[in-house]
Amino acid sequence: MTPEQAEAKSSSTLAAVYRFLGGAALGTFLMVILMSYGTSMPWSLAQVGVLSLPVVGFGVLAVVWGQQFIDAVMQTLNNAGF
Repeated sequence: MTPEQAEAKSSSTLAAVYRFLGGAALGTFLMVILMSYGTSMPWSLAQVGVLSLPVVGFGVLAVVWGQQFIDAVMQTLNNAGF
């Protein structure tokens, strides 16, 4: 593997990590919005697990679909009035 190929692979991996973190941040933001409308009650492990599924899902979808997914989520949040 040439140094150029190694650098390209490294930069694409780093870009995928950044896209995952961006999608996970959007998922976290959405979960915080939804939780703010609910009642305050003690957290259980099951609730944390259920709330982490959309966060991880948003991260994976951001890696797979990239900027198009992030733009679609931001447009949806904008149209919803958040």
